[in-house]
Amino acid sequence: MILKKQKYAFILSLFLILIVSIIALAHNPIPYSIDWTNTNLITTDNIWSVSGELGVRGYSGADTPVVPGTNARTVLPESLILNVKANQTNPDALVEGGVAEFEIANPTIALKGSDTAHAPYINVLVDSRGLTNIRFRANVRDLSTVNDAVQQVAVQFRYREDETGPFTDVPEAYIADATQGGTATQVTPIDVILPPLANGHISLEIRIMTVNAVGNDEWIGIDDIIVTGITSTPRRVFDFDGDGRSDVSVFRPSDGGWYINQSMNGFTGIAFGQAGDKIVPADYDGDGKTDVAVYRSGTWYLNRSLAGFTAIGFGTAEDIPQPADFNNDGRAELAVFRPSSGTWYVLNLLTNQFSFVQFGQNGDKPVVADYDGDGKADYAVYRNGEWYILRSSQGFIGIQFGETADRPVPADYDGDGKADVAVFRPSNGTWYLNRSTAGFAGIQFGITTDVPAPADYDGDGKADLAVFRDGAWYLQRSTAGFTGVAFGTTNDKPVPNAFVP
Repeated sequence: MILKKQKYAFILSLFLILIVSIIALAHNPIPYSIDWTNTNLITTDNIWSVSGELGVRGYSGADTPVVPGTNARTVLPESLILNVKANQTNPDALVEGGVAEFEIANPTIALKGSDTAHAPYINVLVDSRGLTNIRFRANVRDLSTVNDAVQQVAVQFRYREDETGPFTDVPEAYIADATQGGTATQVTPIDVILPPLANGHISLEIRIMTVNAVGNDEWIGIDDIIVTGITSTPRRVFDFDGDGRSDVSVFRPSDGGWYINQSMNGFTGIAFGQAGDKIVPADYDGDGKTDVAVYRSGTWYLNRSLAGFTAIGFGTAEDIPQPADFNNDGRAELAVFRPSSGTWYVLNLLTNQFSFVQFGQNGDKPVVADYDGDGKADYAVYRNGEWYILRSSQGFIGIQFGETADRPVPADYDGDGKADVAVFRPSNGTWYLNRSTAGFAGIQFGITTDVPAPADYDGDGKADLAVFRDGAWYLQRSTAGFTGVAFGTTNDKPVPNAFVP
């Protein structure tokens, strides 16, 4: 076998790359914080970007009519009217409601409801990709010394990348009354962990809102905003119980059963599918657990562990399903490779946004994986010992590695976060690995009739060599060493082999 790595600049002329997508507004990375001591951040009414993208916007809520005293937690529509009254100095003197910037001893942005500004709010715009446990903190300050209203505060969020649709309320952050009559000293802190649905989004909006109160409303400052998160644990494929280890598991076409030997939760079985289905296990709902799923003649049937069952038509009978996380939001997108045209089609389940990329040709074997370690799956095909990879961060590369009869088995064998080009050669039962950090390795492990099923079975962050043979598993784990497991029957399909062409 010739093992030679080189770039093929001329290959670019063979591929027309056409990507159809909506580019979402860039939001601020987490951790993110802002207070308002710099009064130059906002200098002009209704303008929120004098000094660049602040990461915050204000809306008057004038187009969101509500009855005075309405429970703020139930007001979920968005407002389209940008609003801020700049350079204000006296909260008691500003009668008009909405959003205002007060240049007082301790400057702040503030909200006040009114008969015209029914539900004013500010939006904090952040990027939560690769993060969990999104924590939002702020201080809500009573700024009025004259009036005494029941001034509610609600915290809500939405994660739609197209920035449309209603918000979701966070009940734990609700403040029934943030003010006290006759004084302007009360400060009510907000400190809340947002629900898991806020994790892993390029466009996460956190809004802090008040509503028109009964009587004369008061100005309340929204200050000392801090948004943090915890870096997500890298996803382990074929991990059905979320313990960070891939599970020995099989799909049995004869009865449509999935039989899973979970490394933490033990054995489970589920009837989901039928003979002729293509199994497409992946984490479709972002809870860190692989979901049972099948692809049948253009329809995806997903049994998601968090979000439940759904069926989605996307693709044709000839397509090869390749679900993967193309945007690093922690959730697999529906994706198919169409051999007849060499085209990839991708559907984001959260936004319902569709994209397609022409990359490959008839006869190519799709080998999607994250080859550059940016958390995003890369389009890639294997063609008679040649790898063609369109990396999302590092661009195109062509690599000669393998032979025509080899089975491509890309995975992260050295634990550097990048999928490695690799093949299993049935003729001699040898694995050839071109590891991005640890370099080349050739390892004899298996026989001609074995089914390769590489995955991280010991949870050390490195893919392990593994083969399935007539109901027996042979695992060469990188940390825990060799083991053999009897699990399955001769005609079963090992789940970790689902995407090995």
